[in-house]
Amino acid sequence: MLDKFHVVTPEFTRPIFSALSPNSTDSGWTYLFSGIFAEFMPVGLSLPAAGWKLRVNARLEDATRLLRSVVPVLRREKLAFKVLADPTLYRFGFSKQIQAEAGGKFLTIYIPRPEDLRRIAKELAVLIEQLAVDPSAPPISDAPVRFSKNISYRFGSYTNADFVKDGDGNLVEDCREFFRLPVGVKCPFSGIVGESDDDATEQPVEIGNYEIESVLHRTYPSAVYLGTRKSDGLKIICKESRPYAYVQDILATDLLENEYLMLREIAASGCSEICPTPLELFQVEQHSFLTMTRIPDPVSLYEWRQQNRNPDAHFRIGQKIAEVLVRLHSELSIAWGDIHASNVLVDDSEMRVYFIDPEFAKHTKHTRDFTRDIQMYGRLLLWLVFSDVDMLFEPDCYPDVFLQRFERRSDYNPAYIDAVHSALSGRIDPVNLGSDNPLP
Repeated sequence: MLDKFHVVTPEFTRPIFSALSPNSTDSGWTYLFSGIFAEFMPVGLSLPAAGWKLRVNARLEDATRLLRSVVPVLRREKLAFKVLADPTLYRFGFSKQIQAEAGGKFLTIYIPRPEDLRRIAKELAVLIEQLAVDPSAPPISDAPVRFSKNISYRFGSYTNADFVKDGDGNLVEDCREFFRLPVGVKCPFSGIVGESDDDATEQPVEIGNYEIESVLHRTYPSAVYLGTRKSDGLKIICKESRPYAYVQDILATDLLENEYLMLREIAASGCSEICPTPLELFQVEQHSFLTMTRIPDPVSLYEWRQQNRNPDAHFRIGQKIAEVLVRLHSELSIAWGDIHASNVLVDDSEMRVYFIDPEFAKHTKHTRDFTRDIQMYGRLLLWLVFSDVDMLFEPDCYPDVFLQRFERRSDYNPAYIDAVHSALSGRIDPVNLGSDNPLP
């Protein structure tokens, strides 16, 4: 989680300041820090309200090297640009925590004249190829250029306004959820001209053998859709992972493959009812997709907690979660690895729980080390008490502070406190988590 008191470090700005040092050929540069970005502009430059943006991306380990190579070109061309201000802000800007349409923006270059876009993109592509830097996924609003995996582009607002002017001078929405050209604006790469929604032919969205109905959830590296299988109308969930997007330094596409393998193993076991059933793992244009059956009428544990304030209900749901966890551990030797409120679904009518998103799940047949699962279960029990404190699921959170607050409350059974203590200690035997756990 990003600390709102974060102090920007100079790893990225130092090479930029060095490259922009004034000399007799220019009149200098201005800069400011805005949000998570450092913004740079030639003195005297006046930008329009909207125009073309060129995005340059790289992995964090290559970011400083890329800036040293690219910024001299921007200085020569007198192009305004912004960059994620330092490595910590880079990690946030390419994480699941950032708003989906805001992610993936390492270096943004403002190029008002469309005739300059292709020329500058090709020059930067040559420099980047010489550096041999690995790409990272571009923003979801961008289109990739065909000659570089590190460069993408879009037409949009230069001022973070919600609207831009189209080719006829009318205000239209600045679309940030996918690549869309305003009416009458011609793409310098493809030659395609933007058309209105009325002129465009409405087509159902199809991915492989499935028709997509709606977006359920989207992050920078991935998305979740509701859909149906075209062959028989089966209601499905479809998860997408984008190429070159990383989660905790692991490719999102690799995590989705691991999820598929784990779900397939669980579906073939005696624990099949605790997770969705996987249907298919496939790729479309390097994007990975996993389809699975829908769990009927579930709510997330977040939603369930908003509707259930009674400590007795927390006892019961805590026990149900423990029962699922102990089955995974004892019957399959699978450590889930990522237990938190958004990975647990609840069917309140039958008081059943389901686990989803086993991206980080793994076998522990030899070590049988379930310590992390057990400790995260303890944090989950605490979160049921302090549901407004999502930081309990963060690795750098110290749950002891909340445990002390919990111990002063009188509305919870002491057995619940004992269960939290045991789980947070990591000393409890996971095989006995369900049967000997002091939850009623």
